[in-house]
Amino acid sequence: MYISTSSATDNKIKTVEIYNVVGQNVGTRHVVSANEPIDVSELTKGIYFIKILSNDKTFNYKFVKQ
Repeated sequence: MYISTSSATDNKIKTVEIYNVVGQNVGTRHVVSANEPIDVSELTKGIYFIKILSNDKTFNYKFVKQ
């Protein structure tokens, strides 16, 4: 499973961070391209939060890995 960051924001994405439900960082990726997929295949099933950091904004999303 991959997450695409292309539709998340028009700003230049710098970093994507993934956290589990207890707030532990389970992955950080420095993004080179907005169309670069984020591989979440190694994560166990559950609820996660993704934080997308751009030049001037931060976006937070929740996703469920099934």
